[in-house]
Amino acid sequence: MVAHCNFSLRGEDSDGDQAMIRKYCESHKIAFETVKFDTAKEAEMAGVSTQMIARSLRYDWFNELKQKLDLGFVATAHHSGDSLETALLNLTRGTGIKGLKGILPLKNELLRPLLFTNKETIRAYAEKEQIPYREDSSNASDKYHRNFIRHKVMPLLESINPNLRVGFLQTSERVAKALDFIEQKTEKFKKAYILKENGFDKILQKDFFEPENRVPLEFWLDELGFNYDTVNAIFKEEVRISGKQFKSPTHQLTFDRESILVNVLSSIDDIRIEISMEETAIDTKFGVLKLKVIDEFPPLESLKMQCKAYLDFSKLKFPLILRNWRKGDRFKPFGMKHSKLISDFLIDQKIALPVKEKTMVICSDNEIIWVVGYRISDNYKVNKSCSKLLELTYTSLK
Repeated sequence: MVAHCNFSLRGEDSDGDQAMIRKYCESHKIAFETVKFDTAKEAEMAGVSTQMIARSLRYDWFNELKQKLDLGFVATAHHSGDSLETALLNLTRGTGIKGLKGILPLKNELLRPLLFTNKETIRAYAEKEQIPYREDSSNASDKYHRNFIRHKVMPLLESINPNLRVGFLQTSERVAKALDFIEQKTEKFKKAYILKENGFDKILQKDFFEPENRVPLEFWLDELGFNYDTVNAIFKEEVRISGKQFKSPTHQLTFDRESILVNVLSSIDDIRIEISMEETAIDTKFGVLKLKVIDEFPPLESLKMQCKAYLDFSKLKFPLILRNWRKGDRFKPFGMKHSKLISDFLIDQKIALPVKEKTMVICSDNEIIWVVGYRISDNYKVNKSCSKLLELTYTSLK
C-alpha cells in the first residue's frame, strides 16, 4: 500500500503531488490511501514549527493505517543524505551520542530501506525506469535548518572527503552498536540498583555517586527528560542536601537523606472534596478513601494501622472536608497534649518531600481530624464508651 500526506503547504503544488501519486497507483493497481492536513493551522494551535507538526501528523496517521489495515511495517524513503543531515542537525543542537547515529534502518516497525544509497542514485534509477517524480519546491529554500545544512554545510564537508556519506553510514552503524551496548548496561544497572517504593524510583546515594555507575545513570536520567546541564548539576557534591530537587519536563528528582527519589511530575492540583454522611468511598488522584460507620470497638491491630483511622462519630460535623494540607496547618497529634504544625509533624515522620506534596487532611468544622495515612487528632480519639465510630481506610495509588 502507498500512503500519501497532503500537508496543504504549497497550494496547487501539494495537490499536484497527491494527484500524480494517485494516478500512478491506480495505473499499477497499487492500493492507495491519502489524507489532507491544514498543517499551518495545526502548527499554530500546537505552538510548534510546521516541520515538527508535519512529522507528528504523518507518523500518527501512518500508525493508524497500520493498525486499522493490519499492515506489517511503515517504510519511508529516507536515504543516506537524510541520515547524515539528521546527525549534523543533532550535533548543532547538542543532543548527545544518541543524536549522532542519524536515522536507523529499522526501529520497531518503522523501516528505511533506501538508507544504503543516495538521492542522486535514486533519481537516476527513477529516470531510467521512467518512474514519474516531483521535486518539492520548499527543498530549494535555505530558511529551514536542514536545507541550510544540505546546501551549504555538506558540500564543504564533501570537498574534504568525497566519500563522506559512505563513511557516515559506517559510523552510524558503530554508534548504534555502542548505544545498544550502553542501553543493555543501563537496563542491568536499573534492575540491580533502582527500587520501586510507594510510586517512586529509589536509589541509595552511595550507589548513585559510584564513578562506574555514572554512564548508565546519565542514560537513565536522559530517558526521564533531564538535560545534560541538569544531569551535571545533580552529580555535584555541594547539592547533596536533603530536600534538594531537580525537575525535567516529566520527572522530579529529590535528595532524601541517604537516598535519591525520582517520581513522575504531576501538577498538584488543589483537592477539596466534601464528604457527606452517606458517602462510602471517595476517589482522589492519589488514592481511595473508604468510610464506614461501626458500633463495635476495633481490635488493637487495626488501631495501630496507619492506613486506618477510627474517630468518635459523635464529635464529627458533616460534611467533612478532604483537602491538601497547607502551610500553617496545625493539629493535635494522637497522644500529644499540644497542637503541632503539620509541616513539623511530617519532618518528624521523616516523610520525603515528594510524598509530603501528596499528603491530604480531613477536616470537621475546619479542624483537622486526620492527617491521611499518618495520625488522627487526639481530640477525636475513640474509647470503648463510644457508641458509634467512623472507620476510614485509605489506599494510596502506587
